[in-house]
Amino acid sequence: MQISTHVFNEIQQIEQLERKAYLENLINRTAQIADNATPAMLHDVAAELQRGREAIDRAGMGPEAAEVLKRQFSTAVHLGVLAELADGHPSKARAYYEAAEDEIDVDSRERARSFIEEGSRQTAAQNEVERIMLLGLSETEAIAEARSSLEGVREDDTVQRLKVRYAERDNQQRKAKEEAYLGYTNRVEEAGTTDVIPRAEWHNLTQTERRNLDSYVKSRLVNGEPDTSWGYYYSKIDSLNTPEGIDAFKKANLYAEGRHRLGDTEFKQLVALQLSLRGAKSPTSDPNYQRVSTNGQILKDTLIGAGIKEDSKEAIALRREYDIRVLNFQERFPDARLTDPELQEILDTIISETVFVPSDSVFDFFPFGRSPFGDTKRLIDLTIDDVPTKDQTAIRRFIEDAGLPVTDAAIIEWWVESQRRIKAGGGGGG
Repeated sequence: MQISTHVFNEIQQIEQLERKAYLENLINRTAQIADNATPAMLHDVAAELQRGREAIDRAGMGPEAAEVLKRQFSTAVHLGVLAELADGHPSKARAYYEAAEDEIDVDSRERARSFIEEGSRQTAAQNEVERIMLLGLSETEAIAEARSSLEGVREDDTVQRLKVRYAERDNQQRKAKEEAYLGYTNRVEEAGTTDVIPRAEWHNLTQTERRNLDSYVKSRLVNGEPDTSWGYYYSKIDSLNTPEGIDAFKKANLYAEGRHRLGDTEFKQLVALQLSLRGAKSPTSDPNYQRVSTNGQILKDTLIGAGIKEDSKEAIALRREYDIRVLNFQERFPDARLTDPELQEILDTIISETVFVPSDSVFDFFPFGRSPFGDTKRLIDLTIDDVPTKDQTAIRRFIEDAGLPVTDAAIIEWWVESQRRIKAGGGGGG
C-alpha cells in the first residue's frame, strides 16, 4: 500500500510538472499569434485547452478534483492570452474576453477586465503621444498640449511617455551633433585647415562653433595641442557637485565647447567621465563621480580655510599640483585608495611648499640655477615668468625632443621638479 501510494504521488508530481510546462508553453505561444484575428486565435486556444483537459482526465484523479483543476487551467490560459492581447490590442482583448468569459473563474474576471482597461488606457496614451509628436512642439509645449486635452491617469501616462520620447530625441540629436563635430575636428586636424569642411556644412555651424574650430586648428599648428584652460576644466569638475550640474554635464557637447580649450589628456578625462556618468543608472553612485565629488569638497574646504578664491590663479595652480600628486599615487598603487585625511595632508603640503626663484638678471653667472639672489615664493604662486629664461629654453627643448606638448604649465612643472632635486642634493638644472 505504501509503495502504491508513493507511486501515485510520483505520478501526480510528474503530471503537475507536465501541466505547468504545458501551460507555460501555451501562454508563450499566444504572444506569437496575438496579431491574428480573434476568432482564429480563440479556435487555436480552444484546441489547446481541449488537449489540456484530456491530459487532466488521464491523471486518474476524482471527477470533482479534475473539474476544479480544469477550471483553474482554463482560467490561467485565458488570463495569459488576455494579458498578451491587451498590450497593444485592447479591442481584440475585449472581443476575446466576451467569447471566453464563461470559462474564466468568477473571482478572476475582474482581473481579466483590468487587463483590458489598462491596455486601453496605455493605447490611448500612446496614440495621444504620436499625435502630439507630429505637431513639432517643444517639450514644454507638448506637455501643455497633453494637459489641455486630457485629465486624470491618462494625462499622467501621456506626459510621462512624452518626457521619455523627448529625452530619446534629445539624446539622438546630441549624439548626432557630437559625432558630426568630432568628424570636423578629425578632418581639420589632419588637414591643418578648416577649408576641408564643405561650405554648406560650415555655414550650418554656429559662429561660436566656427570660431572654436579655428582656435583648435591654430593651437594644433602652434603647440601640437591646445593649452588647457584650467578655469574651464575645473568649472566642469565643480559642476558635478549638484544634480542640476550633473545633468548639464551629461548633456554638454564637449567636442564643440571644450575641445579647443583642453589639452589631449584633460579632454580625454572629461569625455571619459561624461560617458561614464551617462551610462550610470545612478550618477552619484558612479565611482568616477564619487572620486571627483569627494576630492572637490575637500579642495573647496581647503581653499576657504586658506583664504584663496576658487577662481583665482592660485586655486588653479593648487588644484593642478593636487591632481598630479593624486594621479601619481594612483599609478604607483592602483589598488589603494587615499583617505580623506591623506588627501588633506597632500593639500596642506602643497599650500605650505615654497620654491626659491633666482634672479634672472644674474642667473647666467650661477650654473644649475644656484643663484644666491632671488625670492622665495609659494609653489601655487609660480608663473612662467618665475622660471629663468635659460631654464625655459632648456626645458622647452627637452619636452619637444620627448614629443610632448609644450605649455607654460608643463615648463613650470619640470622646472619645479628640477629645483626639488637641487634642494635634495641630487643635482639638476634645466
